[in-house]
Amino acid sequence: MMISLLIESGSSKSDCIIFQGDKVIDRFETAGLNPTTMDWPIILDIILDIKQKSRHEVSSIFFYGSGVRFETKDKLAECFKKYFEIEQIEIFSDLLAAVRACTQGAEGIVCILGTGSNSCLSDGHQITHQKISLGYILGDEGSANDLGKKLITNYYYNVLKAEIRVKLESQFPNLSSNFITEFYNSNFKSALLGQFGKFVVENKSNPQMEDIVYLCLNSFYHRRLSYYSDYADLPIYFVGSVAYHLQEEIQKVISPYGFQKILFSKKPIDDLLRYHIKHERN
Repeated sequence: MMISLLIESGSSKSDCIIFQGDKVIDRFETAGLNPTTMDWPIILDIILDIKQKSRHEVSSIFFYGSGVRFETKDKLAECFKKYFEIEQIEIFSDLLAAVRACTQGAEGIVCILGTGSNSCLSDGHQITHQKISLGYILGDEGSANDLGKKLITNYYYNVLKAEIRVKLESQFPNLSSNFITEFYNSNFKSALLGQFGKFVVENKSNPQMEDIVYLCLNSFYHRRLSYYSDYADLPIYFVGSVAYHLQEEIQKVISPYGFQKILFSKKPIDDLLRYHIKHERN
């Protein structure tokens, strides 16, 4: 029976499962890869790491990842074929991973709020409507990137009060030295911003951090969800670490607009595997 490798990758990390039929053979984590924000040599290094950790000869690969666009799919498939000498390599977006994992084939609205953000309307198998995703520089409203950018700008504009400022500096001591230059020269800008976003979430009880949370979540609704207000009777699913830790805040923001069936999933890889086994489709 065919052995398959299922990969669900965000900008920060990748979850990998090797399975045969309906049985999991192995699972592991590795660095996340994003063909929109990362250089190809770095992506090749990450794929090599996946190959080295696989420990099994796989016959097919199903990759779902952030930053996957029409113009990057073929190139990404070529990168996998450099280390995996197989023909069946299917490349999909992380949003489609969220769709299939959450809905299990039923109609719904699906949102990602993790390192990045996205949203769509789906029939349960494919995306039926989606607004363009602008990435961490121009978009990613409500994401860890967005939260992190707001925190960093508040820090350097000297808006933060002493207590939270001291706590931030103790956790990120390079902020007071050469951080800006290091940030702009980094190949991992999205992941760096995500670390600051995590700080905001972890300290959301602080009034200034709470303000950032609600500012970003309201931006997410108006830019990413308001288009689906006519479908508010459908279940709406939120995937990602930010969504998982801000469940109460998300419900407060979107419930007044009629969304009542609000569900959350922190890590969709197991449900994505269940979808693949159930529907036997790629």
